[in-house]
Amino acid sequence: MIGYVAIVTASVIWSITPALVSRFSQYIKPFMFTALRTIIATLTLVPIAFLNNFNYIPLSSYALILIVVSGLLGPGIGDACYTKAIQRIGGSLSVVISYVYIFIAQFMAVVFLGEFMSISLVIGSVLAFVGIVVAVSSSNFGRVDIQGTIYSLIAALSWSSASVMVKLVLNYLDTFTVTLYRLAVTAVILSPIAIFLEGIPGRRVIKQLIPIALITGILGFSLGVYLFVYSISTVGVSATAMATALTPVLSQITTKLLARERPTKENVVGASLISIGITISAIL
Repeated sequence: MIGYVAIVTASVIWSITPALVSRFSQYIKPFMFTALRTIIATLTLVPIAFLNNFNYIPLSSYALILIVVSGLLGPGIGDACYTKAIQRIGGSLSVVISYVYIFIAQFMAVVFLGEFMSISLVIGSVLAFVGIVVAVSSSNFGRVDIQGTIYSLIAALSWSSASVMVKLVLNYLDTFTVTLYRLAVTAVILSPIAIFLEGIPGRRVIKQLIPIALITGILGFSLGVYLFVYSISTVGVSATAMATALTPVLSQITTKLLARERPTKENVVGASLISIGITISAIL
């Protein structure tokens, strides 16, 4: 049950990010913004590690590869491609396509990790995905765009693969160490890639990005990723992936509330379906 509480809390935290980011969208370049957030998150976790007498643990080549690839795929490529998809085909359609990752992650978890898919988890997952579709059904789905669709699918595959790798690397390291290593590796590798692809942002852009990167980096990555990894360690990949369905629906509600707009009935019904799905999976 604690694992479900952890991932639901992470989903609530992550839902705040789109609302904050939308106010600065003109300044945001997906890869550079993601790299900046991982740097801030890493710098936040390092002093915590030392305060808790963190000891460096030598890694095998296998564990190191898992950390590097899972970090690049999850908070790196996955989040960046999701942002690109939103820019090309809009938030509603990109959410529906990208969050097929729930089922991809569960399939991978069964095949590669031997996780058991209970009837309650299957029902909960279907309800969660239907909840996403219902929640965004009142929105404009935008134009069909091949590149935007591809970006959404890449995000789904990246998140799914990263989730499975996190579960595997937890056989070697504790939750906090996995979180710290993944974010640090992503920051080191993604930063030069972001500079190569998008260039170095100007002083004016950096000035606008720093506040939002601080908030989303510390909350979304430092705390959110830790809770995500903890959830995987306790309830598994399949249940964790299902519970993250709350994120896109809550983000729509949060965005409307911050804009002083009333959430639509579809938003509320969708969030309710997802909540029911999570409850069924957690209790039954």
